[in-house]
Amino acid sequence: MNLSHVITEFSFGPYFPDITQPLDDSFEMTQERTSRQQPCSQLRTTDPSVLDFTAFQYYLHVVPTTYIAPRSRPLQTNQYSVTHYTRTFQHDQGTPGIFFKFDLDPMSITIHQKTSSFIQLMIRYACFLSKKKKNFSHAHVRFHSILVVLV
Repeated sequence: MNLSHVITEFSFGPYFPDITQPLDDSFEMTQERTSRQQPCSQLRTTDPSVLDFTAFQYYLHVVPTTYIAPRSRPLQTNQYSVTHYTRTFQHDQGTPGIFFKFDLDPMSITIHQKTSSFIQLMIRYACFLSKKKKNFSHAHVRFHSILVVLV
């Protein structure tokens, strides 16, 4: 039984920027081998007792999240973390499939996205330039003192 799968997008709630969900654009492939470790093309039987089965288990921890962007209303959504297990077994030893188990966390997260004003940007730029000038002047003094000692 081939349970290979692709998850293009998996989320709880509306999309919000700057957050990548862990299962987005993920894929899983099953091994195409039998329990006797022969390639399937060489196997001449369709007996299910000879074929391997696979179970994919995803354990998800869902956290309620409030995303607050500047000049917009708060967005109520969810984030999650995932632990993934793959198990291969023979016929009558388990149930093959893709399983999702959820755990809702009792805490919530609030994300505040803040932007700087133009004045704050100019102040930071001026500080940056003054540090560069200070470092340049220290380097110039050191280089000049080395030249004086060498001459």
